[in-house]
Amino acid sequence: MARLKVASFLLVATMLSIVVSGAQTGLLGNILTTVGTVTSNTVSSLVETVGNLPFDQNKCIIVMKENPKPILDVVANNSTAIWTEDQRVQNIQNIVDALKQHAAQSQSSVTNLLQAAGVQFTSNWITNTIVVLDCPLNLIEQILALVSVKKVIYDLIITLDPPQPTADSPSNTATAGWGATKIKATDVWATSNTGQGIVVGTIDTGVRATHETLVNNWIGSYGWYDPAQKTATPFDANGHGTHTMATIVGGKGVGIAPGAKWMSCKACSSSCSLSLMNQCAQFMLCPTDTNGNNCNPAKAPHIVSNSWGTGQGMTYFQPMIDAWSAARIIPIFSAGNSGANGCSSVVSPGDSAKVFSVGATDTSDALGSFSSIGPAVNGLVKPDFIAPGVSVRSAWNGNSADYMSLSGTSMAAPHLAGTIALALSARPGFCFDTMKEVLMSSTDRSLPSTPLTCGGISDTIFPNNEAGTSLPSTGEADMPMLIFFMTTTKLIALRAPNVKNMFSTFKLSSGSDLENMIVKTEVRIEPIELMNRITA
Repeated sequence: MARLKVASFLLVATMLSIVVSGAQTGLLGNILTTVGTVTSNTVSSLVETVGNLPFDQNKCIIVMKENPKPILDVVANNSTAIWTEDQRVQNIQNIVDALKQHAAQSQSSVTNLLQAAGVQFTSNWITNTIVVLDCPLNLIEQILALVSVKKVIYDLIITLDPPQPTADSPSNTATAGWGATKIKATDVWATSNTGQGIVVGTIDTGVRATHETLVNNWIGSYGWYDPAQKTATPFDANGHGTHTMATIVGGKGVGIAPGAKWMSCKACSSSCSLSLMNQCAQFMLCPTDTNGNNCNPAKAPHIVSNSWGTGQGMTYFQPMIDAWSAARIIPIFSAGNSGANGCSSVVSPGDSAKVFSVGATDTSDALGSFSSIGPAVNGLVKPDFIAPGVSVRSAWNGNSADYMSLSGTSMAAPHLAGTIALALSARPGFCFDTMKEVLMSSTDRSLPSTPLTCGGISDTIFPNNEAGTSLPSTGEADMPMLIFFMTTTKLIALRAPNVKNMFSTFKLSSGSDLENMIVKTEVRIEPIELMNRITA
């Protein structure tokens, strides 16, 4: 696959990624050490930073020793069967109750200390961490002396990459996105499936809720949270969040699943932070009112699309990913815009095994020159999929009829989110693993060739570290598995590679002779257990 050399005026590096900040100042800034080097409770090693990444020295995160993962393993229902919505909600309620109880018990000694000190703090039960505003040294010493505390780190800052020059300024012209045609979402719309019944959440810069592409499908109550300012209604002073959301669910031909509902949590403005990300992750698991109270698991989204990332091999995001996974909330992340760095440039949390990481392609299916590639630093093949991400036109925040074309893996991830919304609308109740099998069996692998062999894997072998499993397709023209999920109730438990190196799934009419069909296809047909779980 020849890598696309995108003109600089087209590439807008909109992926939310980490940039290295300047030297830190202040007393605490002079005593920082890097993660993993703390050997004793001395003044020079009290508060840790995360590698070389920028941080907020006025906000600390207390990390408890007890990891929430064992709680999830005990409480969550790990069945791969198709669930009803009531079953999903009950599972989330069980998870939330258990995580809250776990946090209250394990954090009690710390919260008692903080309350006695009169310090402002926020407890996060999804990650079992506590965020403290202002971090006086004497208080940190007392906190680290508690046996329940693992470490104290400075709040991680995630900044927006500066926009690059672009030939496309905001305009009031609404045009159908090329991505919807490329992945054949238009074929699915023709079956009256536009994503109805599915809720998609984003963690981003906010959303302009009055935009003409989004005004009709905001979920409303329990669909917005701004943990920093507690604003009452959605807004977006940046534009990034409006653009990504409209690509997922926008009307006027802009979005992939325009019939789905949307909700959003604002963790970013000109920059984001780990502390706000954690609060937003918690909101997605159990949405609250705009003041952060009265969480209701019945309002949880089915999908969370994330067009941001930072560093590599980061473990600080894993608790929220684990919780979403246990709750059957499908997490999608952009792969990153560091493709110029070559192999192993994919960023966290997209390098986690429990998320779908998405690279960006152009109209010819060539990988964008900026799109990060694998393998991940943990050895995983990444990204998982590729999707349209070069010169993607979507809603903008200037006014309610503004549009802008942007490039980045930030634009690609929403295409996959919309695709999954269409699939879930037709077949509700899929878990992450089942959805992954479905998507892997519904990809177009007729891609431009590239000499890259990142991780020792050729681009002719799938999955690989440039295209992942390849470009998901929802159209009937290529006979992928998804179209049958969306248009039929009976499927045959077979698939076979066809001449395009795709997987085809065949539907049998009543009374068909299985053996005769195997002979007629003249290819090796492989039974898959997946179909036993999802056929009606």
